Amino acid sequence: MSSMSEAEREKDRGFQMRVSDVFLTTFDEWRRHRQDWPSRTEAVRRLIERGLDWRPHRPSPELLEGHGVRAS
Repeated sequence: MSSMSEAEREKDRGFQMRVSDVFLTTFDEWRRHRQDWPSRTEAVRRLIERGLDWRPHRPSPELLEGHGVRAS
């Protein structure tokens, strides 16, 4: 995952979102389990970067065969 430099962060723009109390409690719990306990802003940034870097994996042949699909 890429880390943004200070120069890049100076160009950051504001972003707001509304979430439920349950969502926020869960999110804060996730942050607490990070070694560096990131701010909410940094945690959102990391999770979004992680999601954007996600690439679908190819299912294993065993999984495909279990669903009636022959792996080639």
